[in-house]
Amino acid sequence: VDHIASRKDIELIIASNNIHEGRALAKAHDNVSAVSLDIADGSMLDATINQADLVISLLPMPLHADVAKYCIAQRKHMVTASYISPQMKALHQQAQDADVLLLNEIGLDPGIDHCSAVDLCERIRSQGREITSFISTCGGLPVPEDSNVPLAYKFSWSPRGVLTAALNGAKYRLGGKNFDVPPGGILSSGFPNFPLVPGLALECLPNRDSLSYGPIYGLNSAEKLESMFRGTLRYKGFSSMMQCFLSSGVLDLTSPLNLNAHGGWYSFLSQALSRVCGRQVKNTSADIISALRDTGVPDGKIGEFLETAEWLSMTKPSSTMMMDAQTDLSLPLVPTEPTPALDLFARLLAHKLRYLPGEKDSVILSHEIISRPLGSTTTSTVEDPSSDMQIHTSTLIVRQTDPFSTAMAVTVSLPLAIAALRVLDGHVKIRGTVGPTADSDIYRPVLKELEDLGVVMKEETKRRTTGNRGLAYRMMTGH
Repeated sequence: VDHIASRKDIELIIASNNIHEGRALAKAHDNVSAVSLDIADGSMLDATINQADLVISLLPMPLHADVAKYCIAQRKHMVTASYISPQMKALHQQAQDADVLLLNEIGLDPGIDHCSAVDLCERIRSQGREITSFISTCGGLPVPEDSNVPLAYKFSWSPRGVLTAALNGAKYRLGGKNFDVPPGGILSSGFPNFPLVPGLALECLPNRDSLSYGPIYGLNSAEKLESMFRGTLRYKGFSSMMQCFLSSGVLDLTSPLNLNAHGGWYSFLSQALSRVCGRQVKNTSADIISALRDTGVPDGKIGEFLETAEWLSMTKPSSTMMMDAQTDLSLPLVPTEPTPALDLFARLLAHKLRYLPGEKDSVILSHEIISRPLGSTTTSTVEDPSSDMQIHTSTLIVRQTDPFSTAMAVTVSLPLAIAALRVLDGHVKIRGTVGPTADSDIYRPVLKELEDLGVVMKEETKRRTTGNRGLAYRMMTGH
């Protein structure tokens, strides 16, 4: 809002189902106003879009396509920070025919990661070098001093996207081998020791289909690459604990639970386990432990998991001083209607793992690209690197400095705002459903303006040696 509002020739309308939040964002600017909008009301949505020259959608990804249809009908460009969904992709030809741009994936991840990766790859190739390995990782994390909570994680946005990501599958290549992780297998297929930033205990989870990004980044086919990997960063221990929640049915989307009728939030874990085990699991430590063993939670994790579940108010508290879970003012209201377990968990985490006043977040984005001279016949493997290989790294670390603007908000919203203004000013000619790398008139100016605003990728190039073989070797060996 602040970046767009700095252009006094532009009027910005914030359309939200929370008019109070909208007005709070608008009040500091003379050229910003707020209106109430119910996205389910088609006539209201149509009338709101009719007032605009360009629409920025910050809605959940599944709703973008519905908004895009109205934009196409009214010939209005649209910009989002979300991945291109199949529904958005299906609108490509309609958008082209209407001379409309549906620009997606222009936040942080996806967004800055794509822009900086393509830019770096192009500059490496311009030096007469061929890329043989590409590894990119990104994560939003609490700063270390504010991470001493279950999952070592906090949420500044809705937790639902983080939780549903755990249900995805993934494809990637590492050390000359292809890996195909089935849906729901992400949490058990990560890299628990990821040595990216000295002093930080990080782990890394594979992120969607890495192999599909080879053509986008202008790389060789996957079979000709040593590695092709995109991953999500978390603090160590996140995935093993989240795997316990997955095993216990807390990430289920198919069978709604009625917490209101069975003891509120404190009955959450026992109810989820009852669905998984096919029998009633009593809300007692003994019965819950037995059920966890039945679902495959390792004995060595049960104690830690129960402590986490109690901290999150998903089981009866060991202290008799705790209030009833239906009236405890430290908890969100219990939904009155049956609700899928994952959505209940998202609601609970949004409350229990929210950032408190004074707490800060951070963002880490890193690319590692390995190259060799174009036309080189020298063979090189993870175990036996060649002397003519180079390791190029590009890293962005942003730590929250403003109490009112998280690092995640800054790195998602700035590229989105910069790109939206370029589209509005007529600098982007491409049409249809695209990402930022489809046109250099998008990603190059975005990177340049981000740099001017202090969001800078730090780059370094070193020779690949037996002492510095690259991330793939360390990921495979755990060193």
